[in-house]
Amino acid sequence: MGGSKIRSSVLRSFPKSRRLQRSGDFLRLKTEGQRQVGGSLIFNWKVGAVDSLPADPDSPDRIPAILARTQLGVVSSKSVGGAVQRNRARRLLREVFRLHQAELQQPVRMVLVARASISRRDFAAVERDFLQCLRRSGLTRLSGVPSGVPTRPPAGPPAAPAVSPVPTAVPPAA
Repeated sequence: MGGSKIRSSVLRSFPKSRRLQRSGDFLRLKTEGQRQVGGSLIFNWKVGAVDSLPADPDSPDRIPAILARTQLGVVSSKSVGGAVQRNRARRLLREVFRLHQAELQQPVRMVLVARASISRRDFAAVERDFLQCLRRSGLTRLSGVPSGVPTRPPAGPPAAPAVSPVPTAVPPAA
């Protein structure tokens, strides 16, 4: 019982020790890593070493081992807006990563760069952009899930079913 509680907290935590903070790390990822642009963010990443991970992909120790070697850096420039907008953008990007870090299939170092459009987006839109970048990069275990599939149910009443605007023709009686 205690092990699952610890594992759950590990899967959802994002301590400062796993944040990229040195400018050299950011620059190295930008020059040596790969890049995806998706909506309100730019996603730079470089895959880390996988030699010491448990070989079995279904091992309960694999995800915590991946997370222990995964690092994130977040950047928001003045093009995003004033200090309040830049801080909000960084918080959104860190939270999206924190919620979806357990979906990574291997250790990775990544930098998320907020684009100017992030100041006009809500959490769900930023989350969609992040997941789309993750899937296109092939870093997630859920890469086969279509990018239009929401990760959590939409707020509000359920949408009405689509009705075809073209009536079906009835064949004439002979």
